[in-house]
Amino acid sequence: IAERQQLVRIDWERPLDLTAQARRVFAARTGALVNKASGVILEDYSKGVIDQQTVNAVLAAAKRRRRPVGLDPKDNRDLRLAGITLATPNCKEAHICAGLPARSSVPGDPLKDAILKEAGAILMKQWRPQQLIVTLGAQGMYLVSGRGRPQARLGRVDRAPPRDRDRDPHAGAFVLLHHRQVLLLRVDPA
Repeated sequence: IAERQQLVRIDWERPLDLTAQARRVFAARTGALVNKASGVILEDYSKGVIDQQTVNAVLAAAKRRRRPVGLDPKDNRDLRLAGITLATPNCKEAHICAGLPARSSVPGDPLKDAILKEAGAILMKQWRPQQLIVTLGAQGMYLVSGRGRPQARLGRVDRAPPRDRDRDPHAGAFVLLHHRQVLLLRVDPA
């Protein structure tokens, strides 16, 4: 620790091997918790907990209770997510999840980038969110609405301290929470 900043972190992890019964119980409990929430954020860090069974339970409960569901994906998951409200992959995650070569940044204007536009179109078809926000670090964010076409390049939502998805693993959750506040105010985030 230096100046309240974490300099190094080392994790040794093994993939989680849950039994079928443990997965059923987890999915049922998670689905039941949606009833008590005003919204859900699915953050997938590929640890083996968020599986299709859990996603199905969350989406079904959220639909019944009319709760928004946000997705902060990891780049190596293949989940059926139709019914989510918002997805916030970073640039690399968006490209990988769309089956395109990984890119950590976009050269030039994101609204004119054909590959980013293709990634957005693929993810809108694959996940069917109401909105897709691809976080682009210093370039801001790339928003695609349910109409399936780029709507805007947004500047940073937060100003101090700046959050960069390449350095801050919680930036996607921040965008999701901010978006939820925008939804509550009934303001179009574009």
